[in-house]
Amino acid sequence: MTKYRLFFGVLTLAIGWNTYAGATPISLNLADIAAGADLNWETASYGYDIKSSFGNYDPLNPLINVLALSVQNATDPVYGIVPAYLYFISENGDWTANVLNSRGWVIETEMRLDGSTETLDPTSPYYNYYNVALLINDDTYSTYISINPGTVFVGDPDLGGISIDVTTTDYHTYRIEGQDNFIKLYVDDQLEVTYQQPGPSGGTEALAFGDQYSYGSSISYWKSFSYDTDPAPAVPEPSTILLLGGGLAGLFITRRFVIR
Repeated sequence: MTKYRLFFGVLTLAIGWNTYAGATPISLNLADIAAGADLNWETASYGYDIKSSFGNYDPLNPLINVLALSVQNATDPVYGIVPAYLYFISENGDWTANVLNSRGWVIETEMRLDGSTETLDPTSPYYNYYNVALLINDDTYSTYISINPGTVFVGDPDLGGISIDVTTTDYHTYRIEGQDNFIKLYVDDQLEVTYQQPGPSGGTEALAFGDQYSYGSSISYWKSFSYDTDPAPAVPEPSTILLLGGGLAGLFITRRFVIR
């Protein structure tokens, strides 16, 4: 009996801990994306002159392998600009299949802008969108993390948001957490923005990064990119607490029997 109690105690504890720990984040292979070998990611150009490469392309540190995205400005007959996303997840991708706003999600990337990236003209109708961005669309809300020379914007340009000052020409690790109508932005592990979405923005599940609106040209360097559609909960759910408690109780009872 002691062996069975020990076995079920350890098994219950393991199940409870796995439930609490959440899933393993998916880290993108940026070299495969640049080469078109990752079929979960596709390229959208919409008339841009796009250059994408992976390797020793960062002039500040040629020993760092990065995904270098270079987008030259294009023209639109009305506004003089053309909207585009360089890389977006396909309909068959993990994000599209598994993201759930009520459960929450986490995205983390380390990147920087090149000093030649141009600031958008304030008179442009797309000024608030900025050049380089992450577009994050779960099943309820659409969120932009827009990166411009010297600033980072969190929110939806059409509904509002928060801008903070960041030296965007330096490498920073940006961690974005979303659940319900709250978005949190961490810069180098420091919480910088907590933004409450004013209301559902609709749309379909999507995840994209790269150039957003190119009134001017932009160059960005991406060292890493990962996302998690099933992150560990900040507070364990009741069922998880019961599993963990049951496992610990089973081990305690087993230990008492062993001692006797």
